[in-house]
Amino acid sequence: QNFLNQPRIHKQIGLDYSLGVIYRPFLNNNAIFTFGVAALSPMDGFKNIYETSDVQFSSFASLVFTY
Repeated sequence: QNFLNQPRIHKQIGLDYSLGVIYRPFLNNNAIFTFGVAALSPMDGFKNIYETSDVQFSSFASLVFTY
């Protein structure tokens, strides 16, 4: 509230749903693939700050190769 100079911001930001997968094709740590997706269902605090009630989505991927 002090940072945004906006009174009465609710404390609940939202619910986070996420799913991640780690795949190691050679069953060792030479190659590791990590993938994931996440979603945030906004609650009153998020709506107070950003003035939107749209569900926010995010995804990520990581590839690690070690010799």
